[in-house]
Amino acid sequence: MTEREPVAGVLPSPARYDHFQLMRGVACLMVLFNHVAGYLSIPLKPPGNAWFSPLLVPLGFPWVWLFLVLSGFLLTKGFVTNRFALNAAGIRAFYARRGQRLIPLMWFVLMLWAVLFACNVWSGQLPEFDIRREVGIALALPWLPYFQSTQAIASVNSPVWSAVIEIHYCVVMPFILLGTGLSAARIVALLCVWTAGMAAFAVIVIVTGQPDIFPIIYGGHAYNAGFFVAGMALALSPGRRVVHAIPWPALIALACAAVIGTQYAVAYDLNLSLAVLPFLLLPIWILLVARADDRYQAKLPTALAQICGGADPLRWLELIGIMSYSVYLAHKPLAYILIDRLNLGSLVSDYAGFALVSALCFLLLLPIFALLHIGIESRFRGALYPLRLFGRRKPESV
Repeated sequence: MTEREPVAGVLPSPARYDHFQLMRGVACLMVLFNHVAGYLSIPLKPPGNAWFSPLLVPLGFPWVWLFLVLSGFLLTKGFVTNRFALNAAGIRAFYARRGQRLIPLMWFVLMLWAVLFACNVWSGQLPEFDIRREVGIALALPWLPYFQSTQAIASVNSPVWSAVIEIHYCVVMPFILLGTGLSAARIVALLCVWTAGMAAFAVIVIVTGQPDIFPIIYGGHAYNAGFFVAGMALALSPGRRVVHAIPWPALIALACAAVIGTQYAVAYDLNLSLAVLPFLLLPIWILLVARADDRYQAKLPTALAQICGGADPLRWLELIGIMSYSVYLAHKPLAYILIDRLNLGSLVSDYAGFALVSALCFLLLLPIFALLHIGIESRFRGALYPLRLFGRRKPESV
């Protein structure tokens, strides 16, 4: 959900793809299909004891954790590369940039949900639109544990909780960097404190079975902070080149094995899994982000005509990564409304139909995501680019 800032003086890498956008594309699609497949699997009623049942609906939380590692890394790089100075003026510029990047789309989707609810274009699987809650979320108010009335996980757009928590991390991040003096060792020390606290918490959950982590603790700041801080530490670490010696196929195989194992672990015991899995998945996400080439950045599409990956599936995945914030903030309510309005659930009678309808739902939503990205997100993403939905823009010098 965080764009990379261009690094002055760094030549483009020979890499063909933007690794960060590819990772965001995968993460975004997994969260999307968590909700789409989760809803469509209701009429399917898969047998609980079938070996494949835990794999039908991808989990969302491992990919939210990857988003947080990416955000911590990319945002910290903005200070490491002097894109933003670590002083009052630089921090103000950083806040302005993040607000310009994140807030407009949050407010737009709030108005979109309000209009759809008022017009009775809604899904029975979504809660009623509560204006106080939605405005509180759009204002990025701290909903846990201060204001239960703005608790984002209970909103019509529950995935928005992690977007808001990222805003909270962005607020405190410059002060963490100031307090640690951009020291990787001190940031790692903070990560160790979080790890120790999470380990003690995991022991309590393992021994007593309590407390229930989902949804309140799961959506809390302390539970997720280590992933963001790990990304910060990675951005400050000079030793990432060691990881570049690891072949991509080996890292991808490791990540796939961990994610598949996570699916089965959660099917066995959700609470125990949420207590233990941060220790398994965080090192793998760190390796993936450290392995990525941060010298190459894909061009942002600024017109609808540019949103096309051709016949290259990785290019399409890269484009999904570029549009990930628009996809992430809008996918759940739109998908549920689409499924209900078109009665897509009635087409799911077997596993083949389940897979085809899930893919169809995504394809029907993709043009809406593209419009959101071009019409709202990219308009505010940088002041250099005026809104233009069709045709080409003349590149502007910085």
